[in-house]
Amino acid sequence: MIENAAGVIFTEELYLIRRTTLIFSEPIEAISQQDRILLDKILQAVKLSFNDVTVVHQATLNLGALDVRPRRVIYFGTPVTGLSPLEVISVDGSSIVLAPALGALHNDPASKQKLWTALRTLFGR
Repeated sequence: MIENAAGVIFTEELYLIRRTTLIFSEPIEAISQQDRILLDKILQAVKLSFNDVTVVHQATLNLGALDVRPRRVIYFGTPVTGLSPLEVISVDGSSIVLAPALGALHNDPASKQKLWTALRTLFGR
């Protein structure tokens, strides 16, 4: 009886934790210590930690390959043809920010500023 009631009250959708997903065009193991420090600063700026995000490696961005459609996606990697970088883009219920690879952000204050602006929009801050 209780199991039956729980199935009616709680739908599958409730059980899907729609975390922020970080997608990297290179494997996370290949990211340098300097890049990890930058990533940690980016996450702290939006009040997240590495434990709060799902990390995925995709050589080419492919949202259809994800098991669960996340609410927010931050992609770090090679430019995606036809999509504007460093702006919030809505695709099939997900909000996405496309950013350069972490290594490219170190010496590019203009891109860092655009990324920060996009992240504030993405996280409603």
